Amino acid sequence: MNSDNNPFLKDSKDNWHFCRFCKHLHSLIGKLTCDAFPEGIPEELTSELILHDKPMLGQKNDIVFVPSYK
Repeated sequence: MNSDNNPFLKDSKDNWHFCRFCKHLHSLIGKLTCDAFPEGIPEELTSELILHDKPMLGQKNDIVFVPSYK
């Protein structure tokens, strides 16, 4: 599933992805970017139900998921 074509960040079983609820997400339209991944959120985070609660290997900062509803 290509995240650029999936503005609702759902998988093939219609499950929501965590990025949608993160305060660091920039937009749900076009290329998905956030404060942690300003060049584009890795597909492994948008194609599976993975909570980005620890910095990923190769990430250039320490920004992780923070709920937008807090």
